[in-house]
Amino acid sequence: MASPGVPAYKAVDLRNPGNAYFALVPDPQLPMRVAALTTLKLIRNPAVLTPVDTGTVHVASMQRNAEVLVFEQPLGGRLIEEEGMPLEPWNEDQIAEKLLTPILPAMRAFMVEGITHRAIRPTNILFPSPARSQAILGDCISAPAGLYQPAAYETIENMMASPIGRGSGTFADDFYALGATIVYLHTGMPPGEGRPDEDLLERKLQFGSFAALSGDRHLSGRVSELVRGLLLDEPGDRWAVQELEHWLNGRRMNVKTSVGAGKASRPFEVNGIECWSTRQLAQAITKSSDGAMDALMGSGLANWLSRSLSDKHIAVRVLQATMDEDSGAFQSARKVARVAIVLDPPAPLRYRGLSLFSSGIGPALAAAMMRGGEVNAIAEIIRTRLVQFWCRQQRPSRWSDYLPQISRDFDKLYNWLSDTKYAYGIERVVYELNPKLHCLSPLIETAHITTLEELMPALERAAAAGAIEFLPIDRHIAAFIARNIRRIDDKLWISMSNPDPTIRLLSMLYALALLQAEYGPNSLPALSRVFAKQAKMFIERFRNRKTRQKMQDKLEEEVASGQLTRLVQYLDNPEDHQKDADEFAAARAEFTTAQAGIAMCERRKLYLREETVDTAGSLSMILSGIVSILAFGLYFAWG
Repeated sequence: MASPGVPAYKAVDLRNPGNAYFALVPDPQLPMRVAALTTLKLIRNPAVLTPVDTGTVHVASMQRNAEVLVFEQPLGGRLIEEEGMPLEPWNEDQIAEKLLTPILPAMRAFMVEGITHRAIRPTNILFPSPARSQAILGDCISAPAGLYQPAAYETIENMMASPIGRGSGTFADDFYALGATIVYLHTGMPPGEGRPDEDLLERKLQFGSFAALSGDRHLSGRVSELVRGLLLDEPGDRWAVQELEHWLNGRRMNVKTSVGAGKASRPFEVNGIECWSTRQLAQAITKSSDGAMDALMGSGLANWLSRSLSDKHIAVRVLQATMDEDSGAFQSARKVARVAIVLDPPAPLRYRGLSLFSSGIGPALAAAMMRGGEVNAIAEIIRTRLVQFWCRQQRPSRWSDYLPQISRDFDKLYNWLSDTKYAYGIERVVYELNPKLHCLSPLIETAHITTLEELMPALERAAAAGAIEFLPIDRHIAAFIARNIRRIDDKLWISMSNPDPTIRLLSMLYALALLQAEYGPNSLPALSRVFAKQAKMFIERFRNRKTRQKMQDKLEEEVASGQLTRLVQYLDNPEDHQKDADEFAAARAEFTTAQAGIAMCERRKLYLREETVDTAGSLSMILSGIVSILAFGLYFAWG
């Protein structure tokens, strides 16, 4: 029951040990499809494999915590165990009764709820009973959308994207995958005859998907009609639920024919590569970064588009795309990406070696952060507003209603990315793009924390283990908190970016005290000690020596409570600070008065000294005169 890249284990329900269950353990370095998981639990459609329970457990082999998905085990197993295995061909009735009839209500429910499956393929078709009479769709949530989907089951545009960047796509992608699956069922061999991906993509571009996937195999008339409708390369024309219901009811319908890309009368050359269509040219300029700018400069490209392809409108749009007013490090790469979008609007964004759809940017960014990938290049895609430009270039279709919302979402991401304070930047972007992504902070990443209720106990364990010595909130933890609790005032995040270490640490204490008060637990002694070790910074702000000593003496008592609210009130009590300030002001006034008195005494002392000297001089003269008179009198008396 293992999915690609996702190991499976036998699971036992201790309350009902007779039931058969299995568990999938998704790769913790890849984001799960949480939105799809939530919707699956809501609709509980029997035609889609849906978890009966989910949770986080410690996986000894990984030496970390990981998410686990528990399912009822389909006793009929998989349609085939691995891609490429021979299969006894199914006829029209089997395709209708065993596959389409049971899964069509599920696909309708997906459309109503606004989610996609993105993993429809023969190896992911399951049977709930040993009779194997009715199929169900298998796991679609344990890995990013389309990541493990074989290229044959992906549209031309999705084949151009990196597997991690294919994204959740549209409902049309699921119907395309269903068409490729039916080719396998009806012919007994894999679609595309097992060709290499690059070769298969080229054949799809040249001959259309139906011809490329069915090859020389014979498909019966009704099945051929079905497959042609599902494999139309124009998403707006591709069959969906309504057309499939008509087909099941025996109604005959005209099917449009997929045609390959238009060919120019002469090629346009980029770095020695001859390009005969705009799609080929878009691929060439994004792969040949050295020669791309040379190809875009001058009038050669515009002339080729106008004359060889007879398309003056696209020539004008390409010219507008090259007139990029932005400057700096992103200018050349952005210009190449914009021109590629104009040349091939349905294709993914192609920028500096990356190839992503907008809904694939989130999984790609999360994987890059965890696996050391191209984080900066993904950030540049957001910073240069390429997604918004891509949305503006798309042609209207029945699947394009989501484009305005995508533009608005990426405008917000641009603002968050441009903000440098705590709780923003690229860290905030990854959590906004991947709701319920576990916190990627190195302090607690292996604990696999997905909720704020789990955050505080995880930080406490990290502090107790010595992993947190100074700042208990890094940029990832701040962004994780801000994503999950919106009402925290921005002033707190601004304070965490303050160069003053006291203000920075105090703002973190306030944030964690808020979380403890709301989510618990009641006591956090290890985290309290982290702050206590640095409490001198807080205590030294008090000017009264006795107050500082008193606070230091009582600190241990506050720390022992493990309550950050008490600790923050103790270390940053406004009344205590006001009292200290008032006493300091009074002391300063007293000191000023004393200084003034001392200065006056000093001045008086100086005056008295001068007066004493003058008086002493006068007395000396008088005494000298008296002594002289007495001496003179005695002389005459005795003389």
